[in-house]
This record gives sequence, structure tokens and C-alpha cells, in this order.
Amino acid sequence: MNLKERLASYFITGLFLTASPVLSQNGGTFADLGDKYYADSQWDSAEFYYCKATQAYYDEDSIARSLGQAINLLDLFSSQNRLELLKQTIDSLLTDFPDGDDVIMARKAAIYTHLAIYYEIISVRDQAFGYMEKAMAITESLDQPDSMNLSSMYLDLGILFQRDRDYIQALRHYKESLRIMNAAYPEPLELANIHNSIAVAHFYMENYDEALKEYDRCLQLYREVLSPDHPKIAISYNNLAFTKMNLESYDSSLYYHRKALGIRLKTLPENHRQTVSSYNGLGMVYTLTEQYDSAEFYLNKAVKLLKSHNSSRFNYFESRAVFNLAKLNFSRKYFAKAKEYVDSAIELNLPGSVLNDSIYAKIVNIADLTDLLQFKLKVMVESYKQNPSDELLEEGLLVFRQMQDLASYYFNSIRFIDSQLAVIKILEKAYPLGIELDYVKYKSVADVDEKRKWANAIFHDIEYFKSNILRRNVFKMNKLDISRVDDKILDKEKILRAQIASIKSSEQSSSDELFQLERDYTNVMDTIEKTDPQFFELKFKSFVPTLDQAIDFSTKSQKLILEYFLASDALYSLLIDGHELELNRVNIDSGFQDRLGLFYSGLSSPGEHGFDNKNDLYGLILSLYEERIRNRDVIIAADGILNQLPFELLSDSKGSYVLENTNLSYTNSVALLLNTGKRTSPSKYKVLAFAPEYDNYEGSDKQIRGDDLTALNWTANEINGIKSYFDVMTMTGDNATKDMFKDNQKKYSIVHFAGHGIVDDKDPMKSRLAFSSLEDSNDSPYLFTQELLGMEIETDLVVLSACKTGLGEFINGEGTLSLARSFFYAGTKSVVMSYWQVDDQSTSQLMQSFYQNLKSGMTKSEALRQAKLEFLETAPPEKQHPFYWGAFVVIGDDSPLFTKSYHIRVFLSVFLVFSLILWLTGDLRKSK
Repeated sequence: MNLKERLASYFITGLFLTASPVLSQNGGTFADLGDKYYADSQWDSAEFYYCKATQAYYDEDSIARSLGQAINLLDLFSSQNRLELLKQTIDSLLTDFPDGDDVIMARKAAIYTHLAIYYEIISVRDQAFGYMEKAMAITESLDQPDSMNLSSMYLDLGILFQRDRDYIQALRHYKESLRIMNAAYPEPLELANIHNSIAVAHFYMENYDEALKEYDRCLQLYREVLSPDHPKIAISYNNLAFTKMNLESYDSSLYYHRKALGIRLKTLPENHRQTVSSYNGLGMVYTLTEQYDSAEFYLNKAVKLLKSHNSSRFNYFESRAVFNLAKLNFSRKYFAKAKEYVDSAIELNLPGSVLNDSIYAKIVNIADLTDLLQFKLKVMVESYKQNPSDELLEEGLLVFRQMQDLASYYFNSIRFIDSQLAVIKILEKAYPLGIELDYVKYKSVADVDEKRKWANAIFHDIEYFKSNILRRNVFKMNKLDISRVDDKILDKEKILRAQIASIKSSEQSSSDELFQLERDYTNVMDTIEKTDPQFFELKFKSFVPTLDQAIDFSTKSQKLILEYFLASDALYSLLIDGHELELNRVNIDSGFQDRLGLFYSGLSSPGEHGFDNKNDLYGLILSLYEERIRNRDVIIAADGILNQLPFELLSDSKGSYVLENTNLSYTNSVALLLNTGKRTSPSKYKVLAFAPEYDNYEGSDKQIRGDDLTALNWTANEINGIKSYFDVMTMTGDNATKDMFKDNQKKYSIVHFAGHGIVDDKDPMKSRLAFSSLEDSNDSPYLFTQELLGMEIETDLVVLSACKTGLGEFINGEGTLSLARSFFYAGTKSVVMSYWQVDDQSTSQLMQSFYQNLKSGMTKSEALRQAKLEFLETAPPEKQHPFYWGAFVVIGDDSPLFTKSYHIRVFLSVFLVFSLILWLTGDLRKSK
């Protein structure tokens, strides 16, 4: 049976149930009537006329138009949730579907799109993506692809990404859909659908202002072509309601939810998933406003209606409603009831009764399940606090491990990195809870080996959290174009990952095909790693050290490692001193960050009355280790806002700066500390030093290296002073340009920048170093963070003798996305960075002392520490304030540039030369 015969038989016997037996030949009239009734939400009439139009076009021998009306019916069945009829129609249309001209093939692509939508509705992700790829492949192969179809496909593909919580990818596809639509023939209904989807993506990315703008635009367009009671109008009201809820405008949220519900009860069945969404939304708002009885009524109604379908395809929607019941009971502190509901929600998301690695590939949405596990972990922690028991503790620890294993599978499986951000956000909430339970377990055991086991677990969890969170949060900045790898190679990597994932999750996978794909994938990954090692490291690798590796480093270097993890109500710290470990937890309150802010303000502002160093921060952060760290080299691996605290400026129990008795260096994580590359040979240490000129206006003796590009008098003096100790290539005036930096930095093992640094608090990618600006050049003098992330700067040391180079946007994980951090990403082993604006003259003096100390064989941190102490010894009273000398710290590899053995070799060489001279002189005397 060919397609024409199938259309005739199918629409006469199958779908054309209510149509008149007398067939009209006016297909266009019927189609227009179908559109009119569709816009007025009169579904039966719309179906009737779409069927008549299909048959009429068939009689006119216009197969393409007949298929077009059949596709309108697919839209109708999808919007009405008549999934059986939707799938039945699609299967019939695709059976024996022959290749044809562009119009016929475009219709085939549209049918594949609807099949993808069907699988998205019933939560079969891989099938949905597979059919969308087929639809896109057909459309793009046409000689003249229909713009409307192509726009719709980008829109539908974006919806699939959105369902997978890949909002960045979704937004990209929505915007491309909008671009195509606007360039072709803007149609209000289609434009409204696109603006609605763009708004939803912004909503989930927490860009609520943008979401509201797009929702308003969408609502205006819907009102142009649809009746006031159309379900699409209700969708706009529903989305506005959720946005207002997240903005805590609860009255507005309830207003829009009720408007949406009113329309849906008029035009859709009560158990339609959109109607249920309104009940669910009302329950959520009433929960947040603590109107618990009303919340329970609406949420129970939503669950009851979803259960009436008695079909697994509605498990996803039921699980969300049950999850909201769990949140309701948690808010009421009914923790046992909350656990009961969240367990039910988890079960609805599992393909089996047990969560283990054998079923990970079959889980519909790992991000959703991880979210549920995180909430269950929260319930377990609160339950344990309310009624401590070994049973609750063990179950909570099991949930934490399950969530970790599932997240690790998610990160290592075939997923776009953008979609990983959804799981990252969940982990940011979960890890403080899990580490709290780890610590409780650590304190409860007495056996030495057991205690070591749980200390190792806590260390691993902290390091895993830091390494994975930072890596993916960098990509959250929407800066995926920082790689030096060709885009085609990156696209190929994505395609191969998707293909491998599809095969692994298939019931009937081909081992030969999988072997070939994995071999191709390995080759692509090798190419990426060779082309851009830093990009490869950041995006694809996750080095998490073991506690034994940290102990080994501490033992060999004879340095203490002090690692921190900051939760909302506690500060955890782990001290590693060779084979000795000490793990502590200190309670903190909501004012802890405020006190840190005040302390920082006092450090970074000279003030007239000196610096008051008396506060409780030392007691919370370092006092437990005062005796252990005295007269020792200590590496601080801070966390959270602590990454912006110079620990050495805290005052110890005797009122002295920590700096006076302890040498501190910093690292973002132990993983970064252990992952430092080989150092350059001492004989190759040469310095490339920049002192740009700024001529905005005249400077003075009280100059600040800050955001304003004022002329600086001491920077040239600073880099010339380094010449006394190192081989220096100085770049001043017109030579101190960004291009000179880019062209020459690879030839030197040390790069020194003395000038202005500008921090952009809103967009860290726009933070920059200011080089000299040439009069006849249109090129920007600024070197931005974004540019640094795309460079290779594999130097041993970068000294950023400028303001705030260690500051930037704080992100969870390994610290702050700052100018200094971007140098690490580019390959630099260690950086001297600043925490605040610095005084020009004092900084010049400090840096010259620093280089003198480096030359003598000190470690970088000790060289800087001694430079600060030397400054304090000679500085006048008005410059004793830490503002003038305390801003700089060393982060990264702290090993000395010149080791003791090097100095011994130098001494022996000098001694031998001197002895030879004496011997020759004596020999000459004898000969005379």
C-alpha cells in the first residue's frame, strides 16, 4: 500500500469519525475552518475540519497538503494529551513512507518531530533526541528547506534540552529558531511559542526579569490570534505565576495560577497535565505562604488526578506533585511524612526497585533523581538532629553516597557539559549536608583505622566538590568559546558522545558499533588534549587526590596543609602534618560573613586611626592550630569567601600578626597543589617586566594602583630595581603593550606586571590588565580575563603588581574567578596576587625586596613574607597599616626558584675559580 492509499484508507476508517460522508473538494476552506476552531479551543470542530481538509486535499491529488493537514491533527492530539491516538497516527503515516520531493520530505521531517515530542512527553529521552536528529537531517538536506519547519525544529530541539535541564543549550536553540522565523515570515502564533520557550529557559536560569519580559511579549502575541480562553493563554498565565512565585510576589502568583486554572477547566479535561500543573502550582504557593491546609488540598488533588491515568507515562508529573507534598511536610517539620513522600517520588523515577549502577543508563532524568536524593538527604539530616540514631545516620550516609555515585556517573557519561550545571547546582546544596553526616560519623568512631577511613572520606568529598564545581561553573559563564580547539573537533566530540550514550542505553546494543564509536571518541579526545591541554584538563578531567597523596606531599615538603570547607552554619578544617591528622568543626552564625567583610574593609582602607585587628575571626579560623603552625610553612586551601582572606593578617592570641611567626602560601585546592607541572631550570630564569604608561592626568606622591588609569611614578623604578637580581627584559612606555605581552611571554619563565588592574564585579570575564595605549592604534590596551583563558602562559611565576588581581566573581568550588585564577587556567604554576588597591610607592619597595629574597633561595611565600617584615621595620608610622604592605599573597606552587643545592654549586664554582687563580698566581711567582 503506497502513501496515497494509506492516507485514504486511514483517514476514512480511522480518524474521520465525525465527518460527513459527502466529501468536499475545497481543502483550503476546510483547513481555514480547522485553524479557526483550533484558535477558539473548539477541539471537536477543529478535528472535524482538519480531517475533511486532509481528505479533500487527498481527492485533489495534493498529497503534500493532505499530509500538512494530518500534521495539524498531530498538533491537536499532542495539545489534548491524546497520546495513544498521536502515536497511532504517526505510526500509520510513517509506514511505507516513500522519499519524494522537498515538500513531501519536509512533511516527513515534521512527522519525525512530532514523534520526538511524543517520546519527550513520555520521558524517553534518547528516542526523543534520535527522532529530532532524523528530522533535522532531512530538513537540512533539502535544496530549499522550509524556514517555518526549520524554525519549529530548533524550537522543539530546544524543548528537549530544556527537559534535560540543559538550559544554555535550550536557549541557544530557541534564539536560532527566533532568528530563522524573523528572517522568513513572522507568524504571531509561532513567534509567541518561541518567546514563551525563551522565557522558560531564562526562568530556569534564574534570570527572572528577562523571563517576565519574554512572557509579556508571548502573551501579547497569543492574544492577537487566539481566543481569551485558549489553553496557550493559560500557559502564559501559568508561567507568569511561577515566575512571580520565585520573586516572592505570592499574591500575584496566586492571581495568575487561578486565571490559568479557570481557562483549563473550561477547555481541557481536569486530569490533563496542564490542569494538574495549575493545582500543583497553587499547592506550592500555599506551602511557601505557610497556608498548609490549602497547600495539602491542591497537591493531593494533583496527585489523585495524575493517578487516574494509571499509566507510567505520567510518572514524571506525578513524581513532581508528590515531591511537592514532601516539601510541604518538611516545612511543617513532619520529617517522617516528608521522607515517605520523597521515597515515593524517587520510586516513580526509577526503572527498578533498587538504585544501583546497573540501572543508571535506564534512568529517564538523572538530574531530577539527583534533586530528589538531595532533598531526601536534607530530610535525613533534620530527622537525625530531631532524633539522633545510628539507623538514621547510616541511612543518611547511604543516600549521600548514592547521590555522589549517580552524579559521578552523570559527569562521566555522555552529556553536554552545559547540562551538568543542573546537577552542579544540586550538589552545591547537598555536599554541606553530606559532609555534616561524615563528620558526625568520624566523631562517633573510636577505632584508629575507622577514624582514618572517615577522615579520608571527608577529604575526598571536599576535594571532589571543589574540583567538579569550579570546572563546570567556569562554563556557566557562557564562555565555551575559550578553547583553542577547532569547533568542528568539539562538535564531533559531542556527536560521538550522544551516539555512544544512545547505544549504551539501548536494549539491543551492537558491541561492534560501540567498539568503533569508542575508538573514534578516543582519537578525538587525544586530538583535543594535544591541541589544548588546559581546556582538556578543565572540561574533561577531574583529578581528585587521595588523602595518602596529600600526606606524602606534606611529608616530603615538610609543610602543613590546612584545608577548609565552609557551610552555612559550620566551618570544617582538616590539618595534614605529615602522617598526623586533625579534623575540626566550628559553629558559625549568619553574621560570620559580615564580620569577614568588616575585617576586609579595615585591611583595604588606610584610615586615620590605624587598623583594629581585634576580632573573633582568628578564634574561629586558626586558633585551634596555633601551636601546630607556629614557625612552620603552611599551605592554606581555603573555601568560599575565605578565598579572599589574607590569613597572615589575623591576630593570634598574643596580639601578633600570624605573619610574624608563620609562613603562609595558598592554593585553591589540594588537587591543584599536587597537579603542578615541572619547574624551569634555574639557569633559564629570566623576567619579562611591564610598566605601562598612563596619561589620563598627573599622578602624585600618594598614588594608588586602582581602577582609575592615573599616571604612576614608581612602576618603572620597580621593574628596573629587579635588574639588580635577575636578567630582566623591561617593557615601558610604548613597548608595554598587550601585543608585546602576547608575543613575548612564552620566552620567559617569570612575567611581572606593574600597573593598573581593573575588576568587573558583574562580569568577571571583563576584568582586565591595562597596558599602554598607542596614539595611532585602535587596538584595546586591555588584556581581559576572557583572553587569558584562551592563552598558553606556562611560566613558573606571574607577579601581578596591580590592584585586586585576586578578586572577581566568587563561585562555589575552587575559589574566585579572578585575573589570577585565569593565569592558572592558562598554565601558570604560581601567581603573586593582590586583594585590594595598592599604594604605588610602597608596592615598588615591597616587590624589589621580594625579588632579592627570591634570588637568595627562599620559597616564594617566604620571600614575600620577609619583604613584608622588612617593610614594617623601616616604614614610617603612617605606613604601618596593612593597606600599604599586606595586599599580596602567593598562590600555587611555592617551591623556591633557586634551591640550596644551586647555591652550593655556585659557591663551589666560585671557590674553585678563586683557588685556581691563587694557584696560578703562586705558580707564576715561582717561575719568576
